[in-house]
Amino acid sequence: MFGHPAFSLTVAHERHQALIAEADRRRLLAIARQARKARKARRKQADTWGNVPAPDGARAGAVAGSVPSAGGSLTPCRERAAAPAR
Repeated sequence: MFGHPAFSLTVAHERHQALIAEADRRRLLAIARQARKARKARRKQADTWGNVPAPDGARAGAVAGSVPSAGGSLTPCRERAAAPAR
């Protein structure tokens, strides 16, 4: 009734590897969830205050408080009051 010792060791090793893989998946999903939550908070603050705080890993040359454009890293133009007609 007893199995071969090598077989038992193989089964234990595979189970251990499966547990490690599951822990890695959970860790990566938690990191992604945390990043998504932070992005939502920044967007909500941007909607409230009209600007976006510079993230921790801000790009070089990026202006703190500017809203990044969808197409790249250029700061979008703000609307300006119309000049009076002459």
